[in-house]
Formats: sequence, structure tokens, C-alpha cells
Amino acid sequence: MHPAEFNRLLALFMLTMLSLLIAVLMVAALMSRKPRRPRQRWWQRWRPRLTFRRPAEPAAAAVTVAPGLAAPPTTMPVVQPPPFRPASPAPAPRVPPAARGKEPPLPPTTIVDCRSHAALFHGWCAPPGSDHRMHVRGAAWRGGMHCADGSDGQDAVGAAWDPATGALFVAVADGLGSLPASGPLAREAVRASLKLCLNRPGSRSFAQLGPQLFTAVADGLLRHFGPAVSVDAGTTLVVAELVPAGAGVRLTVHGVGDSEGWVLHDGRWSAVHVERGAAGDGPVSSATRDLPTDPSPRTGQRDLARGDMLLLATDGFAEPIGRPGGWTERMAAELRAAPAPLEFLRVVAQDEDDESDDRGVVAVWVG
Repeated sequence: MHPAEFNRLLALFMLTMLSLLIAVLMVAALMSRKPRRPRQRWWQRWRPRLTFRRPAEPAAAAVTVAPGLAAPPTTMPVVQPPPFRPASPAPAPRVPPAARGKEPPLPPTTIVDCRSHAALFHGWCAPPGSDHRMHVRGAAWRGGMHCADGSDGQDAVGAAWDPATGALFVAVADGLGSLPASGPLAREAVRASLKLCLNRPGSRSFAQLGPQLFTAVADGLLRHFGPAVSVDAGTTLVVAELVPAGAGVRLTVHGVGDSEGWVLHDGRWSAVHVERGAAGDGPVSSATRDLPTDPSPRTGQRDLARGDMLLLATDGFAEPIGRPGGWTERMAAELRAAPAPLEFLRVVAQDEDDESDDRGVVAVWVG
């Protein structure tokens, strides 16, 4: 055998034996190794081991029984409880309006609409140096027709209070339902009219400024929404001023369209602004004047005494007033005194159905 080949075989043999020796040592080390504890978190290693042992039951005490007497029972008799009968709730007492919480003062300006939900505001205001206090309720209710088709409500209402002069201004606007873009127009008409009322020139009375006020509102709508708004949208608008005058309040109403103004006196309704024709006449037409197309208001005035109520409302609420039937009398009874705010919202929303129109209402009670 050649020496080189012999050296190669010898090296291979030694390498094989070394590998076998390493394998035997590893197997021996693994077999002699203790099993390793599983890894634990630090809070598991340091957690005290608690064991609970059930305490031994005490042995029964011995009972000594006298001769001739029976032994007492070792267990208590099981008594079945009577069946549970929930008590019927007692009817809630009817709380008078004056006791239903403290009335907050009316904010300087507040405007609500019914684009996607109902909205409500309330408060009181008092002219300086006068004992008159006017309680205000305002609500905008999204009608069933707009809820059914998923469109926005289009009525808006608002109020503005001028503590310097003691004048209260309220407004309602009804976007034309035939024009879907009328909702924002109605809200802007209320906002602009109230702002102009608070900033009107002091040299002229509110009664004299009707045409100028509505022309300014119409021009502002055209500037804000563009000239095409007179084709794509329209809104009615009724604005009223209540200012102290002697022992009562002087009311002035300007209006364009079929939103209406009514006064409730001694349980009877009388119209201040109505454009649907005489109350009680035939069916009401849906055609109406609107802004910015026709900025020529009709004006009405009258004096209010303590206990009277002014109602401004869009046609969705005001249309049945003055017509034969029990609705007019029922509204007169429910609105004779200022109700609680949520009660007022219930009055506005009653008789709601899938075909009902939006309802925007502002009411002022003279106290």
C-alpha cells in the first residue's frame, strides 16, 4: 500500500472515532441532566402560594332531653318564600309648568333648524325697568316626508333679545319643499333678519322698516348663495318684534309667504299674519310667495296683554289653526300657559305621520 493512501485511511478512521466519541458524550450528558423548570414571569416566581383549606365543621352539640319530651329537630325547616310579584308603577304626578325647573335667561341670539333632527330652545327675557317677563319656546321638527326619503329638513326658527331697548325679535322660515336646496336658505334668512333687527337704525321704528328689512335679507341671500338661488331655492319668512308699551307689549309682524303669526287671547285665536286666505276657507294651495323672489312683506300690529301668547309657525304646524275641528281648541288649551320645554316639543310633534311636513314654531308668553 502506498504510504499516502495509508495516511488518508488512518485520518478518516480517527475522524470517525472522534465523531462517535462526541455523540456518546452528548447522549450521556442529556440523560444525566435534570428536567428544566418551565420559564415563568417575574410576577409568577414571586407570587405567594396560597392554599385554602375548608374549615372542619363543628361537631353537633349534645342535646340532653328530659324524660317524656321529644327531641328537638337537628335541622331548620325549609320555608319557601312567597312568589315574586313586581309592584305596578304608580302614575307620575302631573307637575305644574312653574315647578318643572328653573327657567334660564334667553341667549342674545339663538337659531335652530331641523336639517337632520329636531331642535329646541327656551328661556325668558324681561325689559329693563319693567315687571313684564316674556317666556320663549322655539322648536324645529323634521317632518315625516323628509325622514322617509332621507332628505334634510327645511324649517328654521330663532330669537334675538336686545336688553338695551327691551325688544324681543322672533323669526320663522320655511324652505320650499319643491326645491331641495331651500333648507340652508331658510336658516340664513332667519340669521340675517335677526342680525338686521338688532342693528337697525334707531331713527326709524321696526314697523317702518319692513320693506327695507326684507329687501336687505333678499339681497343678502343673492350675494351669499349666488343669483341662481332664486331658481334653485326659496323660503318664506315671518319676523316679529315685541317691545314693552305701557301696561302691555306692542307686537309688530312682517311676513312673506304662508308661514303664519297668531295671537292666543282668552282661549281664542286671532290672526296677525296669514296669507292662505281667510281662516276656514276651502283647501289650502301649496303656492306661496317666497324670498328672494318677492321681498314685499305684509305687516300686522296689535297690543298684547298679560297672559296673551304670540305664535309664529310654518304651515306644517299652523295650517289647521282657525279651521273647523277639535285641533284648534286643543292647541288653545295646551298652549294657554308656557309648558315645560320637552312638553312644548311634544305639542309641536304630535299627530306626526309619514306624510307630515316640517314644523318650525316659536311661541312667546307675555307675563
